[in-house]
Amino acid sequence: MLLLLILIQTYNSLNLKCVSSDVNETYTRGEHMTICIHFINKIEQTGQRLAFDVKVDRYTALYAKNSYTTLKAKGLTNHTIAVQANKHALISPIIDYVINSTNVYPIYSLVVNMEDGNVTDLIWDNGCWDSSMECSDYVITNSNGDTFSDSNNYYTECTTDMDCDAKFYISFIGTDASGNYMESAGKRISRFRQYAVSDMFSSAKNVFDGYVDDIRT
Repeated sequence: MLLLLILIQTYNSLNLKCVSSDVNETYTRGEHMTICIHFINKIEQTGQRLAFDVKVDRYTALYAKNSYTTLKAKGLTNHTIAVQANKHALISPIIDYVINSTNVYPIYSLVVNMEDGNVTDLIWDNGCWDSSMECSDYVITNSNGDTFSDSNNYYTECTTDMDCDAKFYISFIGTDASGNYMESAGKRISRFRQYAVSDMFSSAKNVFDGYVDDIRT
């Protein structure tokens, strides 16, 4: 369920706002959590935000419908993405979405790290899963200032705008407020091996059936 339409805002890497009615500080498995996706224009230093309602420890696909079309209409150049959980100041590392109006990274995997129900980190877990797509390696910095290598598939030409809409796989790792261990993070590896990435979001919602637990658009 989409909670918030795209909103223009001034971008400040230390002041990204995830607006929601979610007042939880800690979570148990199955509780609702707001995940905000920030699309950041690197040149203009402005951002646009989408908010999604997800359930903790449900392996969930977030489809930012018309995200590519919306940004392209405003003059698509260089855009990055950051993810925020609820209203917490904790923000994922900022990574590329569109580079020089040509290279588009449409698919992302994000792991929400939790300790006793607290969100302690947001970790990108991308990879070059599809040999039919271009791939690049890069270094990103997490919220603790640690750097590590990552890689991701990208398109150099969008056959359709939907191909280049941003799509996110959200999973959880760690423990909830009751001490229960999260299980969804284990699904992302086994299920990625069963599908070609380019097929995962190629058409209607039935593409997701059997792959993720929930779908949010």
